[in-house]
Amino acid sequence: MGITIHYSGKLKDRASLPNLVEELEDIARTMEWESTRLDKDREKPSRAEIVHSEHGAEFRGHPGLEGIVLSVHPDCESLSFLFDRNGNLRDVVTMVGILQGFIDAEKAQVSVKTQFAPLHVHITIIRLLKYIGKKYIANLEVNDEGDYWQTGDRGILAKKMNSLRKKIDSLAEALSTAEIENAGDLSEKELLDKIERILKEKFEQDKKAGED
Repeated sequence: MGITIHYSGKLKDRASLPNLVEELEDIARTMEWESTRLDKDREKPSRAEIVHSEHGAEFRGHPGLEGIVLSVHPDCESLSFLFDRNGNLRDVVTMVGILQGFIDAEKAQVSVKTQFAPLHVHITIIRLLKYIGKKYIANLEVNDEGDYWQTGDRGILAKKMNSLRKKIDSLAEALSTAEIENAGDLSEKELLDKIERILKEKFEQDKKAGED
């Protein structure tokens, strides 16, 4: 849940990737962002999976991706400019999904959630995508849930982000104040069903208050 930017595309020229990475590294230094290059095992066939255990999820294998990942802000997800051997925009999680067959390679998108970062972070990412798209990616497609890509309107973006933050805060409050009797004795499904009922009741209360 939260305002997210989804993007996809393919390099105009696979040979331009080193220049793209160097340019993004230079931008990262100027903006004082952290950056991580990825080019390990790029010549090997892609093979990767996420293994779940009692200790959590663990990534194994090599995705066969090359490019750079930028850390634009502590409260924003990483911004990925990674590409497969055919020059398609990917990220590690998406690549695992493609390799395991539960993500369609033709419909795959890379995503970055900006909901909890300052407004200017979202705007900066959109402007960077526009620049990179014009210079390096022929068919860049962007689905901006904040509508800034489509409109360039800060007011619309701010309204959407603030509205969603209020909803998130409201849901968090509903869960924190709700008393769930015998929670430890409930199955996972029963607990989730009860939480869903609490949230539904909270939504109905907020809706009614808005109508009044």
